[in-house]
Amino acid sequence: MIAGPPDGSLSFPQILLMYVMLGTLAGVMVGLLRPWFRRKTGATVCGMLIGAVVYLAGGMTVVGPHVLREPGAVGLLLVGIVVGGLSGAKWWKQTYRVTDL
Repeated sequence: MIAGPPDGSLSFPQILLMYVMLGTLAGVMVGLLRPWFRRKTGATVCGMLIGAVVYLAGGMTVVGPHVLREPGAVGLLLVGIVVGGLSGAKWWKQTYRVTDL
């Protein structure tokens, strides 16, 4: 905090813009992929895609756009895929019970 923001970081208005754009992008992706959410595998794959986008964009918001050129981007991508896939599968399980089909 004393040294100030690192070089290449985003300004406050850029962070707000990223936040709005990320929410819009994730919402559009969920809307377009909605038919895939009827099956557990489809919900899992859609969650993986959306999770990867959200985690990478979150990393860009925190560190800056140059995070995509660093090795840490692979870690963000993997965590986003795992967390998104698990979230999609859990959402499907809560929404569609086996007895409902």
